[in-house]
Amino acid sequence: MTTGALRERIIIQSESLTPDGLGGFSTAWIDDVTLWAQIKPKTGREALEAMQVRNMQMYDVIIRYRTGITPKQRISWGSRIFNIRAVMNKDEREKYLTLVCEEGVGT
Repeated sequence: MTTGALRERIIIQSESLTPDGLGGFSTAWIDDVTLWAQIKPKTGREALEAMQVRNMQMYDVIIRYRTGITPKQRISWGSRIFNIRAVMNKDEREKYLTLVCEEGVGT
């Protein structure tokens, strides 16, 4: 992969729980790091959930290798949100990470 292939600016976000004062918690997403990435659509599919059709689009988001990325995080790309489903270190060479992501569904 060439450096020029990483041309999309993404933000890795982590979930933060804040006490709401009533014994519960509210959820907020906090920006962790901004990175350059390549975003490649994989497949589109539909699922029937609660008697509603739900569109799901899968993507491979490729970034330079870094530690600390987990499926508990998500990606913000412009106005779009991608939930990280898997983190793969191809060939265990620690050059790039492929983040298998899903758009069109909540976490």
